[in-house]
Amino acid sequence: MKVSAMKKHFGFFALLAAAFLAFGLLTGCVTIAEDETALAADIPELDGAAADDAQTMTVHFIDVGQGDSIFIDFGDYEILIDAGIQKYGKTVAEYIAPFVDPPIELVIATHPDADHIGGLPDVISTFDIGKILYNGEEKDTATYRSFSETARAKQDCEFSAAADSVYDMGSGASIEIITPVKHYSDVNDNSIVAILRYNDVSVLLTGDMEAKSEKDLLDRFSKVDVLKAAHHGSKTSSSAGFLGIAEPEYVIVSAGVGNRYKHPHLEALERFFSIGATVYGTFKEGTIVMSTDGASYSFTASEALTASDAGDKIE
Repeated sequence: MKVSAMKKHFGFFALLAAAFLAFGLLTGCVTIAEDETALAADIPELDGAAADDAQTMTVHFIDVGQGDSIFIDFGDYEILIDAGIQKYGKTVAEYIAPFVDPPIELVIATHPDADHIGGLPDVISTFDIGKILYNGEEKDTATYRSFSETARAKQDCEFSAAADSVYDMGSGASIEIITPVKHYSDVNDNSIVAILRYNDVSVLLTGDMEAKSEKDLLDRFSKVDVLKAAHHGSKTSSSAGFLGIAEPEYVIVSAGVGNRYKHPHLEALERFFSIGATVYGTFKEGTIVMSTDGASYSFTASEALTASDAGDKIE
């Protein structure tokens, strides 16, 4: 209903509501059944009040150096995706502690590389957790064994390989889990991908997905507001075809200062710039927090990346 139509009909609804209340007072019955509550919520003025009180969701792109860690806080519903290398585990646990209303509903290990799962054992040991998802791929490393053993030993927590699914976070928010269409030789392409949605706002979280997996999953993607750049802004991810579908307005690059991989690569940054995206980097801003009410969003970051921020830029 348009705003003008709301105002036009509000008088009628107000009179109807007042008559209903008066009848209730006269009969000594003012209990409103669930279906009547829904009817009252349809009154335009009440819809407006609910919109004004929209719950805030925060998405924290935590600075874990050359790695990934993303924390989503929506009321008493929390999700953690990755936690950087092992030394950042306590850092992540301490950072998210003030926001956690136990349990953390969902922990996602996108793939078994150390810069994504290394810190998870500390987090898993610190908090009550409802479910831990991993991509089903094992790796013969001390880091993976520590993660797997800690996850499997966690009491009252489900540990399982991810499958395509949607988790309802309530109040118009959800997170969709997207798994690779096949097993790739490159572990990065086997990353769990997630799309966070809150009413009109969407965030695509990509792990280290490379161009091969992007291409095979193109029909699963659509335009989003924010993209967490895959593989720390590597030129082997964020292909032109993928960006042409996702068309993010903002891109977040999680990478370490002066990292040996020279992330983000100039080629990737130029592709982001070519679609008009504003790009922020944790290596320049530290932890970046996105806040949204489901209609609009903002960031704590203030200094957008330029070509000069590319780690492999030509001097």
